[in-house]
Amino acid sequence: ACEAISKLSDLRSVILALLSASDTRTLLETVRLLRTCLADQKSSNLWVETAEENVKDLHENSIFILSCSTNGKLLSSLSEVLDQLFKLSPEKVLEKFSTKEFVASLLEALGQLY
Repeated sequence: ACEAISKLSDLRSVILALLSASDTRTLLETVRLLRTCLADQKSSNLWVETAEENVKDLHENSIFILSCSTNGKLLSSLSEVLDQLFKLSPEKVLEKFSTKEFVASLLEALGQLY
């Protein structure tokens, strides 16, 4: 399923845009799908490409989720997705996330988890 979804550029963009949703269940399922597709070697490069194209929104949505969510599963799953993206795209994604705001949101999330 991940391979079929990954072939559709517009769908990948829409899925990333779902990270702006206010519904925790939607966010959990979106992050779960992202984590699965990034782990798939056949499709991960397509997801990295989409993340790079939408890095500004991804950055803002991630900061919001990490800062405001109290759902431990969502916070840990999003952290795993970001870790995968940072490893797969250190030049574009990791560089964009190297901000004080992101670090502060990450610390806030860690406070929720521990």
